[in-house]
Amino acid sequence: MPSENVVGGRSQLIILATYATALIVAVIAALAGVKTVGVIALVVAILCDALLGRELRILLRKASLVYVARFALRGAVVMTLLWSTWHTDFAFATGETSGTITIDLPSVVWPVLSIVTYAAAVSARDLVFNIREFGLAKPATTRNMGLPPAPQARAIDDYLRAAAELLIFVPALLGADAWLGLLLALLAVATQAIPAFDAARDVLAAVRARNRGKAKPATEQIQAFLDSYRPEVILYLSGQAETAYQVDVWLNTLERLDQNVLVLLRKRALFDAIATTSLPVACVQNATDVIALDFASVKVGLYPAHVGDNIHLLRVPHIRSAFIGHGDSDKSGSASPFSRVYDEVWVAGPAGAQRYAEAGIEIDPHRFVIVGRPQISAISTAAPDAPRPSILYAPTWEAWADEGSYSSLLAAGSTIVQHIIDSGCRVIYKPHPMTGIRDPRFAAEHQRIVARILAADGVVVPHAASPAHVGESALERERLDNERFAAAWAEAGDAHVVVGSGGPDIVSCFNASHAMVSDVSSVLSDYLASEKPYAVFNPRDVPASEFAHEFPTATAATIVSGDCTELDEMLAVVVGQQPDTLLTTRHALAVRTLGDDRSLRPFQRAVIDLSARS
Repeated sequence: MPSENVVGGRSQLIILATYATALIVAVIAALAGVKTVGVIALVVAILCDALLGRELRILLRKASLVYVARFALRGAVVMTLLWSTWHTDFAFATGETSGTITIDLPSVVWPVLSIVTYAAAVSARDLVFNIREFGLAKPATTRNMGLPPAPQARAIDDYLRAAAELLIFVPALLGADAWLGLLLALLAVATQAIPAFDAARDVLAAVRARNRGKAKPATEQIQAFLDSYRPEVILYLSGQAETAYQVDVWLNTLERLDQNVLVLLRKRALFDAIATTSLPVACVQNATDVIALDFASVKVGLYPAHVGDNIHLLRVPHIRSAFIGHGDSDKSGSASPFSRVYDEVWVAGPAGAQRYAEAGIEIDPHRFVIVGRPQISAISTAAPDAPRPSILYAPTWEAWADEGSYSSLLAAGSTIVQHIIDSGCRVIYKPHPMTGIRDPRFAAEHQRIVARILAADGVVVPHAASPAHVGESALERERLDNERFAAAWAEAGDAHVVVGSGGPDIVSCFNASHAMVSDVSSVLSDYLASEKPYAVFNPRDVPASEFAHEFPTATAATIVSGDCTELDEMLAVVVGQQPDTLLTTRHALAVRTLGDDRSLRPFQRAVIDLSARS
């Protein structure tokens, strides 16, 4: 169950639109020689650039609009604005127009020199940082291990760069003396040069360590911690920030184990994105560093996803491996031939093992271990006490490829939402956190759905997440979040709800609903624990019987086609107009899919049994 957010938030779209408008105004003002308007628009553009979110920066980078290119564009605007101040004297000859331009040379040289030098400093800094992040010197980063902090993430860089640009541009546009302008430009360059020197030092230290055949200092410190802490279980994942939910979903469970657990990650963006936890977390980006570490005390490696970097821990012969996934669903990825590389495959219920057989993937039945779903123990079967029924719409994302997409969002999302609104029920809209990551059409449709709900007097709850504290446990965070979620539901009242970033998690949404509309996904499987009515979208529009055979979690569902008329069947049950004939079927399916014991006990027992084989 992912840590949810609203993708492409409205505030970010406003910032992007303001940025583009300000830049256009600055260019037009520069060409027209309207200096005051140009300066104001330029300052607004610089500030908006600093406020751009990570997703928008990725899109700009894909469009070759990296920071240096954007800075160069703003520098060109500044030089155009300055050009109008350099035209000081024109003389015209009779019968032929000609002119001369008198220019104060120092006032021309220092802005140009400052802009070029700063751009070179930024480029050099980014180069050194990339060498450190992606080359031999990839830094190791830790939490809750008592080790010195690793180089800081780049969140503050955007604000430093905005301040540096203002130090260069504003004095130039205000006609400051050359000596003052150069002094401020030197300060701006220092904001980039100093971090570059620190990164270069890390790179040189790594090179020297390699040449001497020694581990890097940070790796040696992690090894000392491993020797002292002696972890028995490792949760291992490599991926970008968007995959953090694959770790988050297990933190609460792992914190409750009797064994010492280490979370080992391979990407800095992933490390920065995971939720707070009291477990020790190490981010070791370089494969040679992982291979150099001695995991003598570790008996079990747990893998929530199939990624290539898994091989760097799977190669350790004495560590027994188990694929645990990050949710239970009928998606094709839930039954992958890659699972053959693990000693065991842990599934929530018997249906998880059956998926492999139906997919023609031959794995010894003894390698499947039923561990239940300890994450969903808080899901209630009781319907909430509310003035009108609440229908949760929780579509999945578009997947990495069209053939693996089961999402209803683009095909029928707006129709589903409008259908629920027209029925008089309340909508609770909670999309998958990766919606729109691959296909911008999904992000656009998401925004249209949000607008539709807000137009029906809906609300977004809330935008602010609870503050994170270093070393805070997932259990403590869960308690604080539950208090915050309760306050959010109370604030929303009976209005339609868009669950915003930092809003109620998926379990809280389950408990606030009377029924759900979703897609083939782990959300659908987990909702079975509530035993409430649910509908599932049929993306291929195949006959309902064929769809239910291919996706068994739809056996107890109302299967919805593109026009969504079948939703009336489920809504009639929810409002009490029709009997709930699928209740017994849902209970049996829940046991088959999620196991009959969804506490920590089966998972703890599986860890103990696999450790004994190490």
